[in-house]
Amino acid sequence: MSLQKKARRASLLVLLTQVLTFLAVDYWLGSALVSGRWLELLAALTLLCAPPLLLYCWFLQRKVLAPLSQLTQGIQNIDLSTDHWNRLYFQSGDGEVAQVSQAVNQLIDRLAYYRGTMVDEGLRYKALLEQSTESIFTVNPVSGRIIQANPSFAAFVGRENVIDSFLWDVFQSQREVLEQHAKAILEKGSLVLPSVTLRLWDGSWRNVEIRCSLILYNGQELVLVSLSDMTEYHLFQEELRNDLARAEQLQRNFLPPDLDNDLLQIRCIFHSCTGISGDFYDYFWDPRERRLKGFLLDVCGHGVATGMQASLTAAFLWYAVHLPGSLGQKLRWVNEKALRYYPEDSFATVFYFEVDLIGKKLHYVTGGVNYFLAYCAGERKIVETASSLVGVDQKPLFKQQSFEIKAGDCFYFTTDGLFDAYPRCEEIGLDHFSDVVRFLKKTALQPVCRDDASAICLRICMPQDGKRWAVLTKLLDLTLNSLDDFADAVEEIAVCLREIMKSDGVSLFEIAVHEAINNALLNGRDKAGRLEVRLTIYLLHATTLVVEVRDGGPGFPAQMILRQLSRLGQAAFDSGALSDCGRGISIMLLAADSLSYNRKGTRVRLLKDIVRQGR
Repeated sequence: MSLQKKARRASLLVLLTQVLTFLAVDYWLGSALVSGRWLELLAALTLLCAPPLLLYCWFLQRKVLAPLSQLTQGIQNIDLSTDHWNRLYFQSGDGEVAQVSQAVNQLIDRLAYYRGTMVDEGLRYKALLEQSTESIFTVNPVSGRIIQANPSFAAFVGRENVIDSFLWDVFQSQREVLEQHAKAILEKGSLVLPSVTLRLWDGSWRNVEIRCSLILYNGQELVLVSLSDMTEYHLFQEELRNDLARAEQLQRNFLPPDLDNDLLQIRCIFHSCTGISGDFYDYFWDPRERRLKGFLLDVCGHGVATGMQASLTAAFLWYAVHLPGSLGQKLRWVNEKALRYYPEDSFATVFYFEVDLIGKKLHYVTGGVNYFLAYCAGERKIVETASSLVGVDQKPLFKQQSFEIKAGDCFYFTTDGLFDAYPRCEEIGLDHFSDVVRFLKKTALQPVCRDDASAICLRICMPQDGKRWAVLTKLLDLTLNSLDDFADAVEEIAVCLREIMKSDGVSLFEIAVHEAINNALLNGRDKAGRLEVRLTIYLLHATTLVVEVRDGGPGFPAQMILRQLSRLGQAAFDSGALSDCGRGISIMLLAADSLSYNRKGTRVRLLKDIVRQGR
């Protein structure tokens, strides 16, 4: 029988007992008025049946109320217990009470699961907050009081307890500024300050990035603030900027100055749009041979890597100036050496030139440069060229070309950053050298010029005071095949040298010439055993005496001996490290104003300034 039916039956019996009892009482009251034995019998039966009925009703009610009382007591025990594993236990025969207890147990299990999940999440978020290296805290946006803070924030500000402190006291900041930020956060819901300098309570300054978000915590609006200390980062950035500025200045210091003399006028332009440039130029003016050699380089890109590529390529170009062969052969050599330093997305353009004032020629070769400006033979024009880029092809096309030059000719070699200025330069007039240079400089500095811009502007000048173009005058040309030939030619050589140098006796330079010839005779035999030494003496510009000795032998390490003499000096003789050739080279170094060997060591050239010597 279910608990509900038991309770209904007990209620009916109690009602019946109450009715019978009422009748019995009513009888006893009415017996005084009405007499009759059946009524007395009915009253007696009622009195006899009432106690058992009441006892049965009490039993039924106990069966109903006891489980409910146990259920209530079990729930109270679970509520008061700290053991989350307490449960209600009832037998299946308890009916609805057992079902209620099972439902309660299921509810407790679910609450325990969610409680464990919440505890785990709380511990996880607490660990993230406390172990975070960023400074995190919450602040009341109205009062400015700090509500919570992690250890990193306390370590950042240098105070152990920052809870309940006011924000402007911790940061020694103006209260009005912080209140303005708080107002902005309340309006927008968030705020990011990429770079803010804060003063801490100990007087130190920190540069931080601040990120603020408006959150709801326990029904209260708070601001969650995350601070990232950017002090070291900004110090590193400042050091990097200073280092880049030094590199930029160093790159500018590598560039040659402008040149002015009776024969040439050179004006250079250099502008970098990003600091370290991919442009570079250099030139070398040889006043003895009246030759100008130089190049203009433009590496694709900007920045440190491009600057390094430009410096390396410039070193190859400068080295190639001294190599034998045409300008096209030299540029191919440069391309071969530089190719490994240019990835697929990188390349360079080069304008390589040589001005020969004695031969009145401009020789040039281009590597990817398509145009340059020229005023030549009375004609103003944009010269178009076609060639391969440098650093791209293993077999590039570089072809040397030439111009006849004369006094008044002007040439403007530029990188592509100045190509757009060409039409305007033609309007100005390419023969107006100063005006064109001034316009190119102005163009390079304009904001519309978003690329590195460099140029070498060259003007051929007339010699002053009616001087002629410098020429070479050959004084002596001999071929010697043996020491006997040399002995026969000593007198002829002496007469030539002494006449030019206005010397009455043997000079140190004459001895140096003999040493050069002796070295050539000792080392000049070819593989077949033939010996042929050629001596040439000529006068350069009527001011410089040039002696050149060549032989057809295998050569010797003249460059190494020159380096030893330069590094060791007199100690090279004392140590016995030099050969007889080396001793002759030392005499030539002392006597000549300039001494040079080719790479093989089969040609030596001695130069002597006879004007400075005073003859």
